Amino acid sequence: MTRSRDLANLLSDGGIGTAEISDAAITSVKLAQPYTSKANVNASNMASFTASISGTTMTVSAMGSGSIEVGQLITGTGVTAGTTVTAFSGGTGGTGNYTVSTSQTVSSTTMTIVGYDFTAIPSWATRIVINFNALSLSSTSNMLIRIGTSSGVISTGYSSASSYLTATTSVATSTAGFIINLNGTAANTFSGTVVLNYVGSGVWVASGTGSLAGTFTVTVGGTYATLGASLDRVRITTVSGTDTFDNGSFNLTYA
Repeated sequence: MTRSRDLANLLSDGGIGTAEISDAAITSVKLAQPYTSKANVNASNMASFTASISGTTMTVSAMGSGSIEVGQLITGTGVTAGTTVTAFSGGTGGTGNYTVSTSQTVSSTTMTIVGYDFTAIPSWATRIVINFNALSLSSTSNMLIRIGTSSGVISTGYSSASSYLTATTSVATSTAGFIINLNGTAANTFSGTVVLNYVGSGVWVASGTGSLAGTFTVTVGGTYATLGASLDRVRITTVSGTDTFDNGSFNLTYA
């Protein structure tokens, strides 16, 4: 059966006549996806604490600073690299129990937060925007953005460069992630935006710009060409893996 739609009546435009639309031809409509925001991460909440880990349960016995949140990347003596907080298991940001991503045994030690994972990014997302507001580090490392799949965050295979533009240009490069050049100064605060775009065949490209301390321009660019599955996570961390975030905030949106 074929139904007629009188577009002239619908749109009050006498210049448009009748449109014939076959029911069989109408299969689905894909609406443009709006940007969806993930959590706003405040550097002042990046915790330091005393804890032990047994299996995937982390028991926090004392807090030094900040608060514990799902998505935080943990480091400490004996802690497996890449361990993140995945759930509250009694703790609610302070002392108590939490679930971590990797099973291990760690005696009581000081642990700090050296990054954050945005997870559960849907497979249809092809554009990811990361916004930084006056973000700085505790020491002289540069920042890294890493992407990942359900198998984990990827730390190799990038081709990335970031320029710090003054009277002379300083360029930092990395194959371990999309790098943001802070010019080796802990006091430098970065404000800007980095956009990750999917261009097909497993290829993601990064581009961005911002400023250090509101004065000097920083540019970011790079590519990752061998992602074998759908991107579902993005990690914000540092080149050193030990520097902590001590000022500012960041968030992520996708579409």
